[in-house]
Amino acid sequence: MSYPIKSFTTIALASFLLAHASTGNADDNAEFQRVYQQYKQHMEAKETSKAQDAAEQAYTLGSKLFGKRNVNTANLAVNYAVLLNDSGDYRQSRRVLRGKLAVLEDHYGTDAIELVPALVQLGRMKFDPQRPREALEHFSRASWLAGNHESKLYRAEQCFDIARDLLQRGGIRFAEQYIQSAHAIYAEELQENDLRLGLSSFHMAMWAAGRQQFEKAAEHFNGSLVAFETDDDPMRQMESTIRQRLVETYENMEQPELATEHCLALGARQPWSQPPRPIYRARPVFSQEAIDDELSGEVALEFTIDERGFVRNAAITQSSEKALNDVAITMIRKYRYAPRFEEGRPVATDGVEYVATLSAEARSRPGARDRRGRRGDSSRARGRDPRQNDYPGGVDD
Repeated sequence: MSYPIKSFTTIALASFLLAHASTGNADDNAEFQRVYQQYKQHMEAKETSKAQDAAEQAYTLGSKLFGKRNVNTANLAVNYAVLLNDSGDYRQSRRVLRGKLAVLEDHYGTDAIELVPALVQLGRMKFDPQRPREALEHFSRASWLAGNHESKLYRAEQCFDIARDLLQRGGIRFAEQYIQSAHAIYAEELQENDLRLGLSSFHMAMWAAGRQQFEKAAEHFNGSLVAFETDDDPMRQMESTIRQRLVETYENMEQPELATEHCLALGARQPWSQPPRPIYRARPVFSQEAIDDELSGEVALEFTIDERGFVRNAAITQSSEKALNDVAITMIRKYRYAPRFEEGRPVATDGVEYVATLSAEARSRPGARDRRGRRGDSSRARGRDPRQNDYPGGVDD
């Protein structure tokens, strides 16, 4: 699953950036105004590459027009740094932002809300998951200052933007506090169908599921579904992802009937695939003897997916280790699928084939593959349950 990440691309302080842009000669001012207007137009049109070029030109012209220690130049640098950070050019962002925070502090004061955009970009530019301290200090200060804004939503949006950047760049363990802060405000301030609340609910659910707090995860996933549920056919990716997570969560809660609603919704609005891919994969349970002997092997199965996405009539068609046959049968019976639909009705599908690679070892080998070479199970006797997503340590694909 690819969790939703959107660009930080915003106009940092454009609304009052040029409040005192009256220095320099008329020609320089006119050229600067022309380039700066181009920058804003490209930003509004989400033409990122063109916006970055215009932001660079505006910063270069502004540095000459206002001077390097001018607040307008500092704000232009922040605008340019946003786009540099979006593109991953952190080295150039570092050069552009050098000394700019001090300029802004001298002009606005050290506790001013106007420092927030610069602090966020400094944090993004400096973040390294191996050496995160300095970046996290900038993020923490930005979050605290954002709390001084007259709108609570401003702080929520800054926190959520920080969290998304951390999630995208290997800082998952640092992101949760910012998601929590944003979610608390969104839940208080927004309607339940607001996409911002839906996204924060999704991430809250992922952390809960990763800690096996399945009731809390189900609550948050259902909250997220309210924001992303549509009648679109085929189903949109985010709604599909949430419903798959709900199937996994309810199965982990041993409430398969609650999972059925989402299996049916997925089957009704998504094209049938051959071979079908399971929504939920149960963990194999090995005997102590199998663990002691470190048994491993491939077991090919054939079964029926019924009208509600349950596995029925499972049988072994081939096995490289017969002592694992019962393990494979027990495991596959707990799998869940999206059923096939014909003329708007769910129907049973016979003759579904699946190959499971089972390994009763402390460390798993490469995962199982189905008849077309797709990955199936990576199963083990000890270690992380393959039913769980990677939060709080990562995000599944």
